[in-house]
Amino acid sequence: MIDHAPRIRAQQQAAQENAFMADLEQRSAPLHWALIAAVVVLVLAGAADQASTYVAHYMDLSLANEKLVQCMNGGLVNVGGVFVTCNEHTSTIIAQVTP
Repeated sequence: MIDHAPRIRAQQQAAQENAFMADLEQRSAPLHWALIAAVVVLVLAGAADQASTYVAHYMDLSLANEKLVQCMNGGLVNVGGVFVTCNEHTSTIIAQVTP
């Protein structure tokens, strides 16, 4: 007579393991959405940081251009604590402010 108990126990254990794995897969689904959301947030934060750096850079350029125009028009310009005035070909330091 053949003993079928080991085969039956192995089938039952395999069924339990399959049910356990299915339960884990079902529970892990919300984690995938959280991971995707975190990646999207990081990408958007990086894009916003790049955009703000881009805007700040061009605002600095705009300010430098405005100071150059004021200087070329004979105005007195404060550049980093140094007052500068320009004539036609040269720039002259008028006074330096020390903190």
